[in-house]
Amino acid sequence: MANPFSTSPPRLSFLDEWPPGTIIASFCDLQLCPPSYDANASWLKVVSEELDAIHSDLKKLKRRHELYNRELRKGENKFKVAMSLCL
Repeated sequence: MANPFSTSPPRLSFLDEWPPGTIIASFCDLQLCPPSYDANASWLKVVSEELDAIHSDLKKLKRRHELYNRELRKGENKFKVAMSLCL
């Protein structure tokens, strides 16, 4: 558990325990934030950066899904399309 008197933002270690793409947060996790304004601002910046990274990954997945569906509509082999998108 993070030190509530620390001036640095807490590490979002609970995100490291789950596979990529899994968003897990609870009320207890949000309570790790130190009470001072500066620390809260730093903590919120860390959370914002994590959410931006997740959003970017979701946009990439959506784009790959669209490409996959477009190729399937052309009559391509599912396995061939999936392999080409993995490279």
